[in-house]
Amino acid sequence: MKKILFLLVFSVTSLWANTSVIVVPNPPGGPPDVWGRIVAQHLTHTLNEEYIVSNRPGADGRIAIEHVANQPADGKTMIVATTGAFLFSRVLQHNHKHDFNDFELLVPMVRAPVVMAVSNNLNVSHWKEFLAVAKTKSLNCAGSSSSSVFVGKQIFDHVGLRNVVFVPFRGSADMGLALASGNIDCGFDTNYPALNFHNSNKYRIIAVGTQNRSSEVPEAMLFKDIVPGLTFYNWYGLGLLKTTPADKQNNIFNAVKRLNQSADYRDKMQRAGLEVVDTPAGSTWVQQEYIKYNTIRESLKIPKE
Repeated sequence: MKKILFLLVFSVTSLWANTSVIVVPNPPGGPPDVWGRIVAQHLTHTLNEEYIVSNRPGADGRIAIEHVANQPADGKTMIVATTGAFLFSRVLQHNHKHDFNDFELLVPMVRAPVVMAVSNNLNVSHWKEFLAVAKTKSLNCAGSSSSSVFVGKQIFDHVGLRNVVFVPFRGSADMGLALASGNIDCGFDTNYPALNFHNSNKYRIIAVGTQNRSSEVPEAMLFKDIVPGLTFYNWYGLGLLKTTPADKQNNIFNAVKRLNQSADYRDKMQRAGLEVVDTPAGSTWVQQEYIKYNTIRESLKIPKE
């Protein structure tokens, strides 16, 4: 009996020792989670090691970042780097013990446009109708992430809306249900979860952050027609601690890059509402994006929390 127990404990310990974890800073079901699970499956088959996903949402990604930052830098724990957790959390908040400077980043691997949606209770179907209503009453709005909140504030500031209050929500599903039930008046989210609500008439998308008209919502206004030049995408990629051995980093990152060559992967991304980015920019690009958006934050007089 003792021998059987020993073998069982040894087997479990051995299995866990060969398991790597991809931490997702968002709840299950959203775009970062979908992408992270596809990457985990790909790395499992490519590198002959077990890769699993662990969701650690909360505090706009800081819980996940702190968790990964406190793990050994052996490449066994990595993180899905998101716009909210690795860029706008830093732009909008003080007191970060760890941030993008502590990671090597393979970003963006995929991206998705942010859209603006309104509750059916407002009885509006177009941006101009929304603007007319918004000028006459106070509204509650939300974003599924800090990046979505940021672009919402940028748009409303440009058109002079001062009576919109942003309320916090934890992810796309939470915010989507609140908007569909009329508990909030408007919201900003990535296109994939928002389109599900829009297509089932739970709420209406009235503006999109793409460069050109959206084929899914051709009647929606472009952000850049409201704020000249404004396009806005949430992006996702992979992060490893900077102190991870270079050969381990290269092995993992090169394996993930090879995903872009797969027609099946591209098809899955398209069905998930995600656009594949052929040439990921990396950590330096994130630093440049931080400078850009922090400057915008200062010009809009948005205080850091």
